[in-house]
Amino acid sequence: MNSKEKEWFQRLNEKKISHAKVFMEPEYRRWWSSVIDKYPDSAHFIYELLQNADDAKATKAEVRLSKAGILLKHNGSIRFTVSDPDNYEKDKANGSLGHVNSLTSIGMSTKREGSEENKIGKFGVGFKAVFQYTKTPEIYDDNVCFRLRNYIIPELIKSDHECRKSGETLFFLPFDREELPPQKAYNIIESRLRRLNNPILFLNHLKEITWSCEDSSVEGIYRKDIVEDVTKEGVHCENIIVQNFNGNKKDNLWLFTKEIAIEGGGHPISVGFYLTEKKQG
Repeated sequence: MNSKEKEWFQRLNEKKISHAKVFMEPEYRRWWSSVIDKYPDSAHFIYELLQNADDAKATKAEVRLSKAGILLKHNGSIRFTVSDPDNYEKDKANGSLGHVNSLTSIGMSTKREGSEENKIGKFGVGFKAVFQYTKTPEIYDDNVCFRLRNYIIPELIKSDHECRKSGETLFFLPFDREELPPQKAYNIIESRLRRLNNPILFLNHLKEITWSCEDSSVEGIYRKDIVEDVTKEGVHCENIIVQNFNGNKKDNLWLFTKEIAIEGGGHPISVGFYLTEKKQG
């Protein structure tokens, strides 16, 4: 971060400390629970982080699960930013809201309708699902390393994560919730990693996800290879081979995508059809 961003980060930290004093009061605890438990899928945050990786234009992501927590890193080219904490509305309107600002708010996305500018993921309610498993999610990239405390307070981390390489963004969710033992969290997420259903099929940039568990015998890969890519009459047509779990299961399908104008913005609508071998006789 440059000197201005460091100043903004400090002011954002102070502002969120004052907000947390209110939000942590007993009458708000039920509201926080409803936000965190919004999704019935107990590991929804995995999809949220993969969507973030895709928005950051990552082509590869890696997930490592251990008894201490879950790590996800990707090679996306868009770095985390911070903006003036007193300019939320203006920055939101012109697409320059900082990613840290968005992450520490409710419903303040960095995405601007119809724009690719400054996009790194929709850090709204969906990301809050990580708090089902951790109290202090950590984020590391080339521009800033920080953790969240009490849901919305950003705190700088002085040292980089040992598993992150230059150019990568890394999320680490330590299993530190008293009501959820680390072994139980590990078991739930391991089971979910085995059962992800084509997690990158409808993503634009992400082509490969590798994952491993502390038990080295349990690992897998989800991969997407584009065999043919054409556009006809405004419809983007892709013939895709997808691999699931350990790469042994492969599916062949056609994916059709068309941009639809909704409320002044462009929104891609996709539909896929699996191909099967035609039997003779």
